[in-house]
Amino acid sequence: MAWLDPQARFDPDPFSAPVIGVAATLGDHDSGLHRHRRGQLLYTRQGCTRITLADRLCLLPPSRAAWIPGGVQHRAQMQQSVDYRSLYFSVELSPHLPADVAVIDVSPLLRAVLEPMALAAFDCDWRQGRYPHLLGLCLEEIGAALHQPLSLPLPRDKRLQPLLEDLQRLPPELKVLATRVGA
Repeated sequence: MAWLDPQARFDPDPFSAPVIGVAATLGDHDSGLHRHRRGQLLYTRQGCTRITLADRLCLLPPSRAAWIPGGVQHRAQMQQSVDYRSLYFSVELSPHLPADVAVIDVSPLLRAVLEPMALAAFDCDWRQGRYPHLLGLCLEEIGAALHQPLSLPLPRDKRLQPLLEDLQRLPPELKVLATRVGA
C-alpha cells in the first residue's frame, strides 16, 4: 500500500504482486498524461476526479469507480480534497476484467473489498489467507457492476482542436467559444 504525496508519480509496473493498492487523500493533484501496463480501478471515496482519455472526459463522483485497462493513456485530475483508492491489476488478471474503459457503480460489497485490498502491503501473498477471497470477490463485483454514462466525448471537428489542447483554459461562455471557432 502507498500513501501518496500530491506531487508523487507512482508507477505500479515494477512490482511483481498481482494486485498493487494505493490509498490517498490528495488536493489539487494532476497525474499528468501517462499509461501503465497494469489495469487500474480508481475509486473516489470523497470528492470528484476528472479523467481525461484520448477521446473523452470522465467525471468520477463518489460511489463510482473508473476501470482503465492496461496500456490506455489517461490523466487524473483532482481539485480540493479527494480521498481515493486505486488498485492496479497485473496483465495476467486482464482476462477477468473489462476490455474497455468504463465508469462503474461501486456496490457496498465492492466498496468493502476495495479498502483492505488498497491497504495491503506491496509484497502481500495474494494466494494465502483472506487475500485470494478478496481478489475473487473484487473481480466478480467489477464484472457484474453496472456501467454508468459519466463520460463526455471530445469533439472531433478540426476547428475545435486548438481549444482541446488545454481543456483547463476554455472560456466559460458559449459565445466566446463560438467567436473563437468561427461558428
